[in-house]
Amino acid sequence: MKQKKAKVDRKQIIDFIRTPKGKAVLFFSFYLVFFLVVAIIARISTGNPLGSTNYQSNSTNYHLSSIQNRNYQFSYQYMVDDVSTIYTGSRKNLKASFSDGVTSYYQNGNLTMKLQDGIWIKCDSPYLVSYLLDDVGIENVLQKATYVSKTELATGDVTLQYQITTTTLVQLIDGIDVDLDDVVNTIEIKENKNREITEINYDISSYAKYRGLCFNQFLLNLSYSHFDEIEAIEDPT
Repeated sequence: MKQKKAKVDRKQIIDFIRTPKGKAVLFFSFYLVFFLVVAIIARISTGNPLGSTNYQSNSTNYHLSSIQNRNYQFSYQYMVDDVSTIYTGSRKNLKASFSDGVTSYYQNGNLTMKLQDGIWIKCDSPYLVSYLLDDVGIENVLQKATYVSKTELATGDVTLQYQITTTTLVQLIDGIDVDLDDVVNTIEIKENKNREITEINYDISSYAKYRGLCFNQFLLNLSYSHFDEIEAIEDPT
């Protein structure tokens, strides 16, 4: 008797599904299950996403040896409130020779000189936030930064994204302990297939506004090339 009743129920269900009302119920039931599955997958992915939101602290995915060797050509571009300044030059060990397109500079450790009226004279470093240019400073900043994402291209090139708070930058660069509720600053590192750093891009607008270095935006692009090809940096004569 129960078996006969079950057959009748199945037949009634099939007949109902064939009706316009039944087809509508089946359609909406399918999409309800579909969106429920998508929501579950999205929630799981949020905990351990691929690529752009895989957060972890003190990641050592970067490779600093190419710039720690201190032998390369470089280009440092500052974009401060839409005003661009570019310094290009070469470095070997503690010595560097560079220019902003108008003035030539020489650097040897903490000593900076510029060519003025044909004479080399001692001067202050022309670099803003020079801490972010030195390989020691770069490593200190990255060790305190939070790793955000990694993008790897078919060519083997890699882009790494990091974030760091202004509070941390003030501690590192200025040696001052502050407690700020601020927008984070970002760091982007680009490496070639040989794991040489070809670019470091800073957006430290939050830090720079706190320091009074800009009104809206402070971007810094560091580009490197010709690693281990600099034979010598001539001393000023």
